[in-house]
Amino acid sequence: MNALLVKSVHLFFFVCVFVGLDFSYALDPARRLTQYAHTNWHLKEGLPQSTVTSIVQTSDGYLWIGTFEGLVRFDGIQFEVFNKTTEPVFISHSIISLTVMPDSSLWIGTGGGGIVIHKNNRFYSAASFSPLSERFVNAITMDHDKRIWIATDRGLYHTNGDSLSRVFLPYNSSESIIHALQCDLNGNIWVGSHDGLYMINSISKKIIIVDSINKNISNKSAIHALSINKDNRILVGTNNGFFGVEQTDQSYGLKSYSEFDIPNNTQIYAIRYDRHGNLWLGSSLGLFRWNQKHLELISAKEGLMNNTIISLYEDREGIFWFGSESGGLSCFKDALFITYGNEEGILDNVIQCLFVDRKNRVWLGTDLGVSMLDFGNQNTRHTSLHLGTNGLPNFPIHALYEDPEGAMWIGTDGGGLTRWSDGKYKLYNKTNGLTNNFINVVLKDRSGIVWIGTKGGLHALHHNNISVYTTFNGLNHDIVRALHEDRKGGLWIGTGSGVNILRNSKFESFKSPDETVSHSVMTFYEEESGDMWIGTHGGGIIRYHDGHFKRYSSRDGLFDDVVFSILEDDSANFWMSCNRGIFRINKHQFEQLDRRIITKLESHAYGIDDGMKTNECNGGAQYGGIKDKSGRLWFATINGVSVVDPSKIVKNFDPPYVVITRFADGQQNIRLDSTIFIPAGHDRIEFYYTGLSYSAPGKIRFKFKLDGYDNDWIDAGYRRTAVYTNIPPGTYRFQVIAANASGIWNTQGASLDFVQQPFFYQTWWFVLLCLTGVVFVVLGAYRYNVRQLIAREQQLAALVQMRTRKLEEEKERTENALQMAESARRVAEREREIAQQASETKSQLLGIAAHDLRNPLQGIVGYTDLVRVELNNPEKANKDLDQIQRSSSQMLHLINGLLETMSIESGKLKLNKEKTDVSEITALVIQDNLIHAEKKAQRIHFHPHADSYVWGDAIRLRESFENIVNNAIKYSPRDSEIDIKVEATDSIIRFSVRDRGPGLTLEDRRKLFGKFQRLSAKPTGRESSTGLGLAIVKQLVELHDGQISVESTPGEGAVFIIELPRYNV
Repeated sequence: MNALLVKSVHLFFFVCVFVGLDFSYALDPARRLTQYAHTNWHLKEGLPQSTVTSIVQTSDGYLWIGTFEGLVRFDGIQFEVFNKTTEPVFISHSIISLTVMPDSSLWIGTGGGGIVIHKNNRFYSAASFSPLSERFVNAITMDHDKRIWIATDRGLYHTNGDSLSRVFLPYNSSESIIHALQCDLNGNIWVGSHDGLYMINSISKKIIIVDSINKNISNKSAIHALSINKDNRILVGTNNGFFGVEQTDQSYGLKSYSEFDIPNNTQIYAIRYDRHGNLWLGSSLGLFRWNQKHLELISAKEGLMNNTIISLYEDREGIFWFGSESGGLSCFKDALFITYGNEEGILDNVIQCLFVDRKNRVWLGTDLGVSMLDFGNQNTRHTSLHLGTNGLPNFPIHALYEDPEGAMWIGTDGGGLTRWSDGKYKLYNKTNGLTNNFINVVLKDRSGIVWIGTKGGLHALHHNNISVYTTFNGLNHDIVRALHEDRKGGLWIGTGSGVNILRNSKFESFKSPDETVSHSVMTFYEEESGDMWIGTHGGGIIRYHDGHFKRYSSRDGLFDDVVFSILEDDSANFWMSCNRGIFRINKHQFEQLDRRIITKLESHAYGIDDGMKTNECNGGAQYGGIKDKSGRLWFATINGVSVVDPSKIVKNFDPPYVVITRFADGQQNIRLDSTIFIPAGHDRIEFYYTGLSYSAPGKIRFKFKLDGYDNDWIDAGYRRTAVYTNIPPGTYRFQVIAANASGIWNTQGASLDFVQQPFFYQTWWFVLLCLTGVVFVVLGAYRYNVRQLIAREQQLAALVQMRTRKLEEEKERTENALQMAESARRVAEREREIAQQASETKSQLLGIAAHDLRNPLQGIVGYTDLVRVELNNPEKANKDLDQIQRSSSQMLHLINGLLETMSIESGKLKLNKEKTDVSEITALVIQDNLIHAEKKAQRIHFHPHADSYVWGDAIRLRESFENIVNNAIKYSPRDSEIDIKVEATDSIIRFSVRDRGPGLTLEDRRKLFGKFQRLSAKPTGRESSTGLGLAIVKQLVELHDGQISVESTPGEGAVFIIELPRYNV
């Protein structure tokens, strides 16, 4: 696309650049541009188009990006695109400029579609901007009077919000393209156009032409960028270089910067100062930075996606963003690691090995030779030893070692070993004693022997004599990659298959059958305590402590099972390298894991996002990682040496912004700027949220909670969605919080309120209708049962009459039938007793109906009337409905008891007997009643029996036990104990319940198991009682050939006992 049509965002005033910014995480000016963490985003990462015209950050933390295929909102992880397809207010897909106004609104200048404004999560277009509907809006800014200036492809406009006015510039074509705007500290507006540079005085409103423009910028080249420095000097980017405005008396002129070695024909598209005062220029050659001393350029050669940089922006965390023409979006971060490579003078980017000498110089072994970094003065010095010179064979360097005398030993991969000291060297190879020229490691022990680990065994050099040790001499493997002399003088040898220790001229083998130390050994690290740590290839890390080896792997939380190097910082952290990066674990966690204080090690991994140029480290050479005298840690990688100073790890105390981005009810997305009602039947709701921190967006963690549904926060980890299904009707609030990579939480987070609407059968009026129906059903059932009892009484009376008549006739016929008559008389007498009992039962039922049923019925009638009156007060109506429900339940419980008693007495109750576990039934009964006991702060102690089987009906036995346990809870006081036991003898299973109630008098015990009996003791929680429970229990127990009894002393509680025949196979 044509770069002349694009323009980076301009700030309202210069003070916005230098005031109110957080310097904690800004780019370190001392680093080279190639040493920042550099990240690129292109089409495959989600950008809709590869030209990034403008970049800004709004107050909510979002980054907004202009492209020729729409406006993009970026949270560090995902790109969300807005264009005329998703937002009809956009006339054009092309976004040319972006400006954030003081009211936090985002003004969007489009290509051929005028201005669109985004505010409060909505896009709209102001009617006063209709004359701009076909314009390319290249820049927007606001002056000190809050007047908005608009640069278009057909002139300059300004507005105070109500109306739009055209500003005509002298000698400027009416169709001239205005590219750039800048308000200086005096409120003057500077205008950069295709024809020249203008200044509009804030007081006189006079338009001043910068007269000398044609002397300094040939062919009236277009002005693409304007900015301002701390001295209120206007900076100008043109088609032919970079200039500054100079004022002499009342005239203005452009002057090039002589200290900037920028070719005159360089096109400058964007100008930006960062918070440290460094000047950044986006150009046709790449990205320039002036750090007050040096001008530095980074281009496609050093890793940029494209050389034409057309937009620049520094966000609130100090991350520097830039967009290119056809190269996508990029950013620089001041990462934890610094990487040195070719750009910093290293011979080759592939670093095989490292060493720090006694002068704290760092030696780097590469495939092209040796590089040495000397940090002894203010300027880092580089020294290189090329292969084929200085006695070095023409083979990659795989070992670097300085002996106690200061001589440097340099091992190669195929060319032998070179001893280099004071410019003199001596080569050891197959021609003078070595049996293998592939050198992995060198070590000189306290006795003066130089040990050389090769791919063909271990060599010992002493007084110019070389001895060779291989598997024939006791080594586990002929490949030796690591050597270490411990505090006791033992030589630890890391081989391709485990560890050997040379003590007293003998090799001890630690290749164990359980493979604890059977992997290829890459490195050793000895603590001051004498514990030895061993890094392996595939076997994790091994600790040798008090004569025992213990292995830790990825199963224990280790980031990787390949460990090339182990370094310890000054805070007791282990830093380890592997093929997937570098990771850190606090040393004390290994001890905590062994003692089971923790269940897993916590690994902190580092890679490209942290400043490394690659995740892949190198190992198996001497050494893959080193610690210098200042505490910095150096790691060899396939793309430079990565360096970290653990003492300078800065904890990020700025929590991420939290935003709920989208809410869906499973069928459609719902706008977040209105009251949300979820229709009944939509049983799946989805929340999408994000955390806005660009320093490490992939390491932001989340927790969420649905108030009214979740009891506690749910740890979502790095997941950015939450899904709920089948939540009950009600009003809810969804909350989400987030923490940055340092674990600092934004506890305020974001929230969203919504209402889940009910089905009609979940409404209060439907419940009222159902309760009314229940009342009528109960009354009908009661009347039906009374009619049945009366009919039964009449049948019995008729039967008595008939049999009496027969007896009288029989008596008159024969004296010989006296015995039969007497028998008939007895039968008739029994029938009379049954009829009399039925009559008494009827009277009792009528008494119950007059007493026990009258009160709840009166309550139902009364509260029903109240509900009718209080229909407009749902809260009171609901309370009345609750009382109606309780009264109905009481009536239903009484009637069920009556029906069950009748069923037992009439012999209609059938038992489904089977092998039944009394302890199991008791446990279920306790579980059902636990909530009632907890309401009265009662504690139930259950003592089951392992073999408590009976032959019985499990449902009827559970009903009996339920009654006994429920009575114990009813009559026991608050905060008391209830003991429940199941015991067994050879023939009996004994179920007992001991309460702490008022106990039973002799009179109570006499009538305890009768129907409709009222005892002296009263429930302690005002619970209801029908007087039928124990009568039913007695009948059910006797149907099981069992018996029920009670033991009680008044004032000391009671023990109810049920004994049943034991089931024996």
